Amino acid sequence: MEDRISRIVDLAKSGNNNAMRTLYDMNKEKIMNLALGYTRNREDAEEILHDTFITAFSALQKNKLKEPKKFPSWLYRIGMNSSIDFLRKEKKHRYTDIDESNFEDKSGSGTDPEDKVINKEKDDKISEAISTLAPRQKLIFTLKHQQQMKIREIADSLGCSEGNVKTQLFRAVRAIRSELKLSLTEK
Repeated sequence: MEDRISRIVDLAKSGNNNAMRTLYDMNKEKIMNLALGYTRNREDAEEILHDTFITAFSALQKNKLKEPKKFPSWLYRIGMNSSIDFLRKEKKHRYTDIDESNFEDKSGSGTDPEDKVINKEKDDKISEAISTLAPRQKLIFTLKHQQQMKIREIADSLGCSEGNVKTQLFRAVRAIRSELKLSLTEK
């Protein structure tokens, strides 16, 4: 797969539109999900998606990517930076929560209206707890639990060590648990 990506990237560097389209098609869903994770707004996420690919293809033309096989993680990093830049420009300092659908009751129960209300309250408390995380912890938690990325993939995407990712993930989970305990005792 890395050889195929390398060949496509090399073609895209030379200005081949079909190669650029292929790279776009191969990566657009992942970048769109990333952008939605930051904005929770489809229009804003589409803008980030376009900015990400414009930046990436421009950088490819300038030969800024030295190892073509690393295109996916390089693009993901551009997507993260584009998302953060977008939020700064829009003066949106609130990072988004993990999609509540990740916390829906999957057991088949919960069709009772009362269960739905209880599940919605749980989802809201979890989302609220996640929203209190530091931006980097929130990003790593989202990549691990929403995007189902492996620790190694997250480390590659963020340009840090696997140990750093594990530490941030541990701290994020600890902070979420603490926040949830706090919210339960406030009742």
